[in-house]
Amino acid sequence: MISSKKRVGVSGVQGKSRLKCYPAINPAYLAEDFTKEFSDIYSKKLDYENESTEAKIVSKPFQTCCLPNFLDNQQFVKELKKELEEQIFYEKNNDLYKFQQTSDFKKLSTGYGKVLRKLFKLEVRNWISNLTGIQLLDKVDMTGSKYEYTDSLLCHDDELEGRRIAFILYLVPHWRKEDGGALDLFDTDDNNQPKDVIESLLPSENQLSFFEVSPISFHQVAEVLSKDKTRLSINGWFYGAPFPRPTPYLEPTLTRLSQAQISEDVFRSWINPIYLQSKVQIEIKGKFEVDSEIELKDFLQDEKYSALEEALKSEQMKWVKRGPANKRNYYSGDPKESPEIIQEFINILKSEAFFLTVSNFTGLKYHHLAEFDDSSDEDMEDDEDDDDEFDEAVPDLGMDDKEEAVEFASHLPPIKSNESKRPRNTSGSLQPKKIQRTDGQEEESESEATCSVEVRKWEHGSYTLVHDNDTEQSYYALDAIFYSSCRDWDSECGGYTSYIAKDENEELLMVNPVNNSLALVYRDKDTLKFVKHLNKKIKDRSDPRFFDFNVVFYE
Repeated sequence: MISSKKRVGVSGVQGKSRLKCYPAINPAYLAEDFTKEFSDIYSKKLDYENESTEAKIVSKPFQTCCLPNFLDNQQFVKELKKELEEQIFYEKNNDLYKFQQTSDFKKLSTGYGKVLRKLFKLEVRNWISNLTGIQLLDKVDMTGSKYEYTDSLLCHDDELEGRRIAFILYLVPHWRKEDGGALDLFDTDDNNQPKDVIESLLPSENQLSFFEVSPISFHQVAEVLSKDKTRLSINGWFYGAPFPRPTPYLEPTLTRLSQAQISEDVFRSWINPIYLQSKVQIEIKGKFEVDSEIELKDFLQDEKYSALEEALKSEQMKWVKRGPANKRNYYSGDPKESPEIIQEFINILKSEAFFLTVSNFTGLKYHHLAEFDDSSDEDMEDDEDDDDEFDEAVPDLGMDDKEEAVEFASHLPPIKSNESKRPRNTSGSLQPKKIQRTDGQEEESESEATCSVEVRKWEHGSYTLVHDNDTEQSYYALDAIFYSSCRDWDSECGGYTSYIAKDENEELLMVNPVNNSLALVYRDKDTLKFVKHLNKKIKDRSDPRFFDFNVVFYE
């Protein structure tokens, strides 16, 4: 799934010894009056629109140039588009994007694409350099891109060593605003982080758009909403001398919460009693220690879950959009402004009793009473003393038939994962980490475990992205995600949580939203996660949104 290279289309373009036509820049854009006026206004960072050519410069949020009818030979544009449609396209799919792309045009030995690349490498490069005053090197990247229904490229700035000018040559049919696929431009806040889309530029056939790559050139290809149109384009970068980049902004992390006290009766009234059976917890722990993940369905008692779901959907719930767009886009609930039952469930999630329960589920020591030896599950079941200690830690709640509970746990479904890799710590162990003493001996850290809790609402357009300098994902941690309002979820809508290996394009684990379920996933410093962009297909659902409580436990 992650950046996979699935072939789409027919096998390669057949070489042509002779082309029917050749490209050239529209003479109107080469005229001295035009280039002088355009260059002067560009240097002053002003808005501009040329009446005769309809070329324009958008000055805010950052300078972006749009030149309709860029190539003067319409027959060439037609042949180029036809040839591009016959190219091999590869699926590109990760946290940031979903679309199809060709190999770089430098690999083409003949054809209209090769001729176009030569034009851009020489004439177009020099022409843009003269207009902008930017010295560009004799290097150009160029590929074809195909965006179809629900495809998108989310907010990013294009910054990579040496990239100076980004460009797009559109080869689209008649395009309208309701088709989506616009080039969206973001303004920035005081920390140079993307804030809001303040300009949307629609694609148009044979239009060239370009802009300078900079620390504030945040943009996106909006999701394509048309089911019968394809956003076809040729895009790439011109290169130049690299320029200094500002120090990356480090945003504040979510508050880490200490373990709180809660009434035993309140705790018992929420959790499905089967999950508080000691032998069920032993079964769960055994599965978790092998897989580092597990999904616990029907986690809350029905009455509590129904009330919780109703509160999440109510107008009493106050939501705030959380960004910045190059990192995330979803709604976060304010616990202090939430209905009482939401606050009560948050108290459950950060309670000492829940820390202990999670410890019993995982074998991770998030509570001082959670002590496990190295004996097998079978030995533990046979040892009455150990079993009694377990029962004292978390009492049985309303189920005398423990065999029934154990059988239930043995059939808990695994989360979809890559069997070859698991999001474990680097040692492959689920035991508490050790700290080094001054005398050279190791001992277990006795600092109290903490957690963060966030209530989130997900709807069309929501997502999170993997990004550099993410302090939230630089620790060993246990993710506990509780889902609501996601009955019969279809992963084609997005919204699933994907775990990937750092610096690798390989998905380790995919967690789909499941109603009234608790997903537990242990991850190390080399495991990253993101929530896949929720696309327009979610609109086909009776309830086009879902909610979760995202809890992260830290030792």
